[in-house]
Amino acid sequence: MASMDRGLHGPLEPQPDVYIPSPDQGFDFDAVKDLVIWDQFGNRKRFHTLYQETKTIIIFVRHFLCYVCKEYVEDLAKIPRDYLQEAKVRLVVIGCAPHTYIREFRQETCFPHEFYCDPDRDLHKALGLRLDGTHGKASPHVKSSVISGVLQSTWRAVKSMHYQGDMMQQGGQFIVGPGKKLHYAWRDRNSQDHTSVNQLLAEAGVQQINLPNDPRIIQV
Repeated sequence: MASMDRGLHGPLEPQPDVYIPSPDQGFDFDAVKDLVIWDQFGNRKRFHTLYQETKTIIIFVRHFLCYVCKEYVEDLAKIPRDYLQEAKVRLVVIGCAPHTYIREFRQETCFPHEFYCDPDRDLHKALGLRLDGTHGKASPHVKSSVISGVLQSTWRAVKSMHYQGDMMQQGGQFIVGPGKKLHYAWRDRNSQDHTSVNQLLAEAGVQQINLPNDPRIIQV
């Protein structure tokens, strides 16, 4: 199994150069199990149903107009369904926008896997995901420069004329299940602090994928 340095081991409090939540801080199963998420059709689902029967990679993303979020999800979209099926792992993305924006965002990112929203951010709050709007740098999943990315986000915002999630909300990544099992936890300290796609796959026991922009991928 891949290193758990960003997951279950380490001090309880954030350190200057690394933030590692403990299991108890990282995922309070009793507090989150009955919280509600929404699919793109407006159907309600209890959060615990995502991981009750299977191991699940759960990725919380920022607002849908964020170019960093969009490009991260574009790389998540490249994970083949059969890789997940072979490992018996489920992949879920959860945003903080109203559910009415899910369909458009999935189309823009070509995301084929499960997608839900937590528009009131009840889950985000219960899991302790940060609310500070700090912008980061150096994610291997972000292809745009800051200038071009901001211009893209601005143009999408002008076309939408609506906010698509809290712009201050940061994301996080968890691997949980089946049942009350926490395998991995990470809360983003800034907009580009997300766990790399292939690290998530490795932590979940799923075959990694070829992402040329990620220098950690060994070409064979």
